[in-house]
Amino acid sequence: MATALALTTVVPASASAIGDGPVEELVYGGDHAFPPYEFLDEDGEPAGLNVDLIRAVAHEKGFRVRIELLPWPE
Repeated sequence: MATALALTTVVPASASAIGDGPVEELVYGGDHAFPPYEFLDEDGEPAGLNVDLIRAVAHEKGFRVRIELLPWPE
């Protein structure tokens, strides 16, 4: 469910935010402590299922992705 939600959130946002030009970079924001979907690994780097999925889609579509995982308020 979280994966489906992530895809439906990211794809429309990337298309509408840029107008008619090509996608150059997508910024994906998520929770820094929501394993196994999104978390910071022992080196402080983004990891998890959603992170892997976003990177795979970006690679397949040929654009850069910047992943920012931050604390979310309760």
